[in-house]
Amino acid sequence: MTVRTPPTPTAMATLKPCTPAAAAVEAEAVAAAAAAAAAALAADADGGDLNRSAFTEADAEPTALELSQSTLLGEARRTSLGRLVYRAQFNQRQLAALTAYKNRGADLSITYRYVMGPLYNRLVRFLPMWLAPNLVTLIGLILVLVTHWTLIWYSPDLVTPAPRPVYVAVGVGLFSYMVLDNLDGRQARRTGSSSPLGHLFDHGCDSLNISVSGLSMVASLQLGTSGIWSLWVLWSMGFLVCYTATLEEFFTGAMVLREINGPNEGIILMSLVHIMTGVLGPQIWSSPVSLGPFHFARAGHLFAWVAIPLIVPTVTCNYYEAWRHAGACGQSQPRTLLRALGFTIPFAVFSASLFGWALAAPDLWAVYPAVMVWMSGFNFFYLVSRLILSHLTHTQFPFFLKALMPMALGAVNAMWGAATGAQPPVPNVTMLAVVFTVSAVFNSWRIYCMITQI
Repeated sequence: MTVRTPPTPTAMATLKPCTPAAAAVEAEAVAAAAAAAAAALAADADGGDLNRSAFTEADAEPTALELSQSTLLGEARRTSLGRLVYRAQFNQRQLAALTAYKNRGADLSITYRYVMGPLYNRLVRFLPMWLAPNLVTLIGLILVLVTHWTLIWYSPDLVTPAPRPVYVAVGVGLFSYMVLDNLDGRQARRTGSSSPLGHLFDHGCDSLNISVSGLSMVASLQLGTSGIWSLWVLWSMGFLVCYTATLEEFFTGAMVLREINGPNEGIILMSLVHIMTGVLGPQIWSSPVSLGPFHFARAGHLFAWVAIPLIVPTVTCNYYEAWRHAGACGQSQPRTLLRALGFTIPFAVFSASLFGWALAAPDLWAVYPAVMVWMSGFNFFYLVSRLILSHLTHTQFPFFLKALMPMALGAVNAMWGAATGAQPPVPNVTMLAVVFTVSAVFNSWRIYCMITQI
């Protein structure tokens, strides 16, 4: 994760509105941002927590006036092409909080502190000054996507061997993403182009990369679609740890990566696995292996078992930090822990939908595993981005997210067919195509609206 600072109200004022009404709204937004920034600085004078409002029942619903003003503000910044599809995503209070937000975090990774951090500081000097920070991250994500799609093209069932150079390319692409993801914040500070949008974009790319890189790892490990091995690795090492880490950031106000973490050591290990698969051949993961008294039918299954001792302390620590931070801020620790568990409900719905759909429709999972994971990735992106936005704008995170319902309905449809022993009400293939399309279009529309308004 990269650390970025928001733009000043003066920088916001350089945007030229298109209409007098939009100009007035723009002036109000600048004034509100300045007031919020001043209040934030005053609150932080003694080292206080800027995310203290995350422990309150903040009202996230905009009033009619605020929604009208936000719509005019977005209208001043969009072209006529998007006039029919645009809808304001933030009210004025949320925009002011987003502008005044100060990102906090620390990367305590041993590898980052002694190896990668100094390397990033040297590499950023080679980037041209005209290169936008978000473009740096986007280039890294494109490398991951291109290599991932190439691997899935050769191994659609997650077990068919691909040409060895493909595995090497996947490893190099993933490592490149890690490097570029750490360079974008440095480039933003170097060029003075930091923005709240950059912080959102960075988190969004990370959440999308979770499903894509996880699926590539499953294909390299030759786990296939038999049983729950692939689902378990994807869920435990990707979705679960990412969500609980974001949940900790929501309550503590800071993203703290510990001494051994996924974004550093985890990605390096995954990159090495891909490269080793390319050098030695994918058959090394389908061979039986013994580890002391334990015997595994496939070497790739080791990763599924290794996940348990890795994720249990990580997830436990995420919830513990939220509980401990509440006590340090004078908040009710039992209530905070209950709220943290309550905020896990949307993730539980997502997880139940993922496992329920795949296990209830094994034929669908066997033929279209990549499409199911991509569909789940879109839904996870929405889930994490909503939690991040609640953190950035100091508003309440809802326990119920309507956008997750299409995926849940797909799982219920499949489980109904499995329970009755008949065809589901809607054919599973049709339902998957509909949910995938709806998730992709909805998230694309939402991203467009947020970029336009911010």
